Formats: sequence, C-alpha cells, structure tokens
Amino acid sequence: MHGLPRRSPRRPGIGLALAAGLALAAPAHSASADPGYPNRPVHLVVAFTAGGTTDTLARSVSQQLSQRLKQSFVVESRPGAGGNIGTEYVVRAPADGYTLLVGSVGPIAINQTLYKRLGHDPLTDLVPVVQIADVPNVLVLHPSLPASTLVSRHRSSVGPRWPSKRIAALHRLPIRLVLAARCALRCAPMAARSLRHLTGDATLGDFVAYLKANPGRLNYGSTGVGTSSHLSGFMLTERIDTPATHVPYKGADALNDLLAGRIQFMFATIPSVIAHIRAGKLNALAVTSARRSRSLPDLPTVAEKGFPGFEAGSWFGLFAPKDTPQSVIATLNQAVNETLPALQAQMIREGADPVGGSPEQFGQFTHKEYAKWKAVVRATGAAIE
Repeated sequence: MHGLPRRSPRRPGIGLALAAGLALAAPAHSASADPGYPNRPVHLVVAFTAGGTTDTLARSVSQQLSQRLKQSFVVESRPGAGGNIGTEYVVRAPADGYTLLVGSVGPIAINQTLYKRLGHDPLTDLVPVVQIADVPNVLVLHPSLPASTLVSRHRSSVGPRWPSKRIAALHRLPIRLVLAARCALRCAPMAARSLRHLTGDATLGDFVAYLKANPGRLNYGSTGVGTSSHLSGFMLTERIDTPATHVPYKGADALNDLLAGRIQFMFATIPSVIAHIRAGKLNALAVTSARRSRSLPDLPTVAEKGFPGFEAGSWFGLFAPKDTPQSVIATLNQAVNETLPALQAQMIREGADPVGGSPEQFGQFTHKEYAKWKAVVRATGAAIE
C-alpha cells in the first residue's frame, strides 16, 4: 500500500478570504439566478439514516443556516445503497438551490469504484459548495477482549483474491451465528490467549505486534463493504502484511458487536465512538488523520506511529445539482463559512474538525479523494452489484 496516493495537506479553513473562494465558474446552461434566494424552505438531503454522523452534522448546520439566511433549512433523510439513493435524488433535483446534499466520502469518492452500476457521476453531476468537516477514523478495541472471541483461523477477506461469494454469504447470515460458529470450532485451543496486555496503556505498536503474532485470528468489523471503516482496516493489514478477518455489518451493528466483545477491533468515525471512549467502554489507539484530531488531541495518528502517509477517514460537505446558479453557490458558501465558527466548539466536542473553504478548493479535494480511494478499492477487489 506504499504506492497509494496521499491526501493533500489540510486546506485553509474558515479564516480564508472568501473573495477567492467564490470564484466558481458559471455553468453554460445554469438555471436563472434567484435574487431573493432563499425565499422558500431549502431541503438538505442526508443519504443515510437519521441519528448518524451525517445527520447530526446536517442538523447542526441547518439550524445555523436557518438563522443566518432567515429561511427554513430542513434535513431530509433518504438512505439506502451506501448513500447512492439520496445522492441520486439530489442529482435529479432542479438546479435551483432548494435541494442540496450533505455528502460524504462514500457516495462522493468511493462508490464510483465500488459499485458496478451507478446511475450518476457525483464528480460531474454535483457542484461542490463547501467542505463542512473532517471526521477521522479511530482504531478502537474492546477493553476486555475475551479469549472466546479470538477464534478464527480463516484468512482475511481483504486483498486482491477477496472472494465475493464469501462476502455475500456473510451478509445473508446473522453475524452472531457466524461468530458463534467460529467460537464453537476454535474456542478451546485459544482459551489461553487473550489481549489483556493491550488494554489500558496499550499502544498501536503493541496491537500490531499482537496481530503479527496471530495472523488471521482476529476479527475487525466495519459498517459495510467499501466503507471507510473497512478500507482503513484493509490499509493497516496490508501495511503490516498480516491478515485479519473482515466482518462487514449493516451500519451501527458493527459498533454494537464491538461493545459486546463479539469482534476485537474496528476503525470507526470519532463521533460514533467518542462517548464510549470517554466512558472507558472502548480502548482507542490511534486516529487515521494526517494530524491529530482536535477532539482527541492526546491520541497519536497512525502515521506518526510508524506508518508514514497513512491517512483515511470521513469528511462531509455541501453539494448542489450541477447547473445551480453561481450566485446561489456563493450565497451558500459564504453562509456556511460564517456559521462554522459558531459550531466549532460543539463539532470538536462531538468528534469533527470544522474545515470551510471555497467551492474550488472543495472540488479539487474531492477529485484527489476519488483518485486515492479508487486505488484502495481496486486493491481490495471489493465490488457491489
């Protein structure tokens, strides 16, 4: 994985000069500009279920935009197909600025490579407005990690030879049945093994050493095949040339099983686990961002612990249908940049780093992210019909 493209350094944030940021070229066939925009409610579409990180950020931003622009910004959840349903809904919406997408890394930068048939191209069918936040992943372990869960002799499902039939079988079976079957087969010989030495003051180096000593015996969960949590785990196991069994879940079920000790580790977005880390229910080892997270400043990055260039995680931003008038994009960009300072303390407390910036900067960033994740997805061999 050393040859994977690296993400560009963090772009200037909220304090940048907006004049440069609003120099977005007008589309050739843009809708007519609305001088009174917005003069009716604006819908912010979230392509995932309510209560998740995207939804939480969207609601925080919508409240601020409603106050600043004196119009209702309504969050609308349209989940399904890894974010593709909500994304395509916005792609097909009128280009008038009244239907917007709060997009994230999966639907914008990963799914084009992951899905064999996608009815849209998010890089050309959507216009970037502004990046709202960076949300790193964090490597978390169950604090007790009972020996009964360290039972798998199966090779990892990652890598170029990843069998798609196996992934399909895992998705058809309840995950508890999968893990129970493994335990029944391997519990006794592994009973003496545990990861107790990895709790408390454990480091990433300790964990990597244990993985190498037990190739293929640990299970890591993810929120689904091709998600940033899956790809982060793949990147780590590739860098250390040691397999671990990837167990894909549907959304929050992965975290639930990690908390229950049914899987040993996972890469999760900071907002989804920060409360559990603070409560001592999960043991955090490192974050996947290029720099330390302001939400967990004492936690090192994976890169600084011996894996230079390692960077993976989620990000969130505002998008509009292509051909949306330049004046509307400018209004939205300025409003979001002006609201982020008011949200900064809350966002950092909840696990997100506010970004801001211009439409052009965000557009350049999304194209670089697409190139990076395209290489990773192809290396896994993962594909979804």
